[in-house]
Amino acid sequence: MHNIIKHTKRYTKHYKKRYTKRYKKRDTHNTKILKNSMRGGSLKILNTQKLTKEEEYKMSRLDCPDLNDCKALGINIYLINSFFKNFTTFEYLLDIAYLNSGVNSNIQKLEYKRLTYTTHAILKTPLNTESDNLMYEYEVGQYINKQLSFFPCFIETYGLFYNKTDGIYKKNNNNNLDLDNLKKKFEHIDKIDYKMGCLIPDKMSILLQHIDSYSFENFLKQYIEEAVQTDVGLKICDAIICILYQVLFPLSVLGKTFTHNDLHTENILLYKIKNDLYIRYNYHLHDGTVITFNSQYIAKIIDYGRSFYLDKINGTGTDITIKNIDEIIKADNSKKDPESVFSVVSCNSFSNFKRTNTTNDYQRLIAQIYSNGTFFGQIYKDRKNIDAHFLEILEKSIANISTMKPKTDIYVKGEIKSINDCCGALSEYILKYKDLYMHAIYTELIFGVFNIYSDGREMQFTKS
Repeated sequence: MHNIIKHTKRYTKHYKKRYTKRYKKRDTHNTKILKNSMRGGSLKILNTQKLTKEEEYKMSRLDCPDLNDCKALGINIYLINSFFKNFTTFEYLLDIAYLNSGVNSNIQKLEYKRLTYTTHAILKTPLNTESDNLMYEYEVGQYINKQLSFFPCFIETYGLFYNKTDGIYKKNNNNNLDLDNLKKKFEHIDKIDYKMGCLIPDKMSILLQHIDSYSFENFLKQYIEEAVQTDVGLKICDAIICILYQVLFPLSVLGKTFTHNDLHTENILLYKIKNDLYIRYNYHLHDGTVITFNSQYIAKIIDYGRSFYLDKINGTGTDITIKNIDEIIKADNSKKDPESVFSVVSCNSFSNFKRTNTTNDYQRLIAQIYSNGTFFGQIYKDRKNIDAHFLEILEKSIANISTMKPKTDIYVKGEIKSINDCCGALSEYILKYKDLYMHAIYTELIFGVFNIYSDGREMQFTKS
């Protein structure tokens, strides 16, 4: 079925003209909105708008006056989004700055300000026509948004945009997108249409939640040299275990409906609680067992462009999207018109997305962590009984990876063949050494308590 997807960089003039005309018609309306917002000579005029009594009351009752804390914790999100008009209108947009470039995309940081409240969002634009399809990432993001009430480890997807500027923004270029261009040339799209999304993928952009954070990869690199100091090494080892559990637990629960397919240490962000405070995590399992630990970090999984998902309630999912794209391609190719051959370079990889979550997500991540042999070799020596157990879990997890070999002599054959097995092994580990993770020193440093469930109940956060 997928043989009809053509590997070509050639674009259809016929379709490009059609969609260019279609979206240019909306320019007049958007220009009026922009001009109205510019009255007074400065965009900063917008930030002097007074709050309604209702808005003032709601904002005064935020559970966390720091908006970054709220967004990282996943609380008061609806209120914050409403306050900034879901970020997609750009009404309160104050500034834009280049942040970084990945393998597939440029990342811009957008600053929003309304009165004394400041927050940020991320604008993701493709580097080339073969980058991961951002319309599809937006689609998966809409499914992930529904999980935000249950797990704190995901980020929100705000909107999908059609970029009417010429050309693709170049990698590592921080001067190719300014505030004026963004407001005039980026148009919010409220409907997924793969005739456009696969034909002109370089014109798609998505707006995402921003969290003040750094990657799990940078976390490991930052502390690898300090691991030779016993107390620091042990502390970081404990932090790694807690971070891993935050990531693997929701992926295990969602195993039948979601697979990330590109889970590695660069695609996990860490938000650190200020003032060296801790969060107490309580994970409630189906059998009534509660896995409890304290951590200074909130882990966030990002980049959903290669994920598999199934939304049974809305009747959407990766398989359905692939089928729809195939039908579009068949219908277009049947015209036998050289000027309208449907090119779907960025959509070609859809057929390769994994349908199950048995090994794909956890093995690559575990292998990356395990490869830090110096780090784990040192903590194994310093705390042999405890960390021998953790090393055993890591080695069992990567046992089926042909390129990986155990670095210690403690390896015991066992069955860790799925993300559920891996999460279960970590659960047993934390329970066994719960005194370590519930040390009395943490009691006075608790910022708040998370209760997260595997049975479909919404998560709860209580600030201390």
